[in-house]
Amino acid sequence: MLIMAITLGLIVLYAALLPLLLERQQARIDKQRFSYQHDIHNLQAQYELLLESILDLDLDYDMGKIPDDIYAEQRKMLLGRSVYVLKKLDALSQSLPTQDDLDAKIEELITAYRNQQSSVDDIDAKIEAEIAAKRSKMAI
Repeated sequence: MLIMAITLGLIVLYAALLPLLLERQQARIDKQRFSYQHDIHNLQAQYELLLESILDLDLDYDMGKIPDDIYAEQRKMLLGRSVYVLKKLDALSQSLPTQDDLDAKIEELITAYRNQQSSVDDIDAKIEAEIAAKRSKMAI
């Protein structure tokens, strides 16, 4: 009887804490998504800055302000950085979870919660049946 009461208590405690755990997991997902979006925004800004730097370098070269050897070296360096940033941006964009992925995960957690709730109801019904049986024995 004690084991059943402890088991019931643990199940009720789990059922009570499950919404908090779901909320916590959703907050973690939101934080990760914000982090990805922030990183993507920063990479896009870096890429735009590199493109502007290349345009400025080209303009200075066309105006004769920069020698050929320095221009070639600087342009190669800026293009290399641009390629690196674009690769990072592509990799990060591909690893970002989609809304469908997040929705599926949420639905999975809701289903788990509902299944847990139904097992609590089953145990409640079993306990109520045992209580009713003990009452009927006591009445006799």
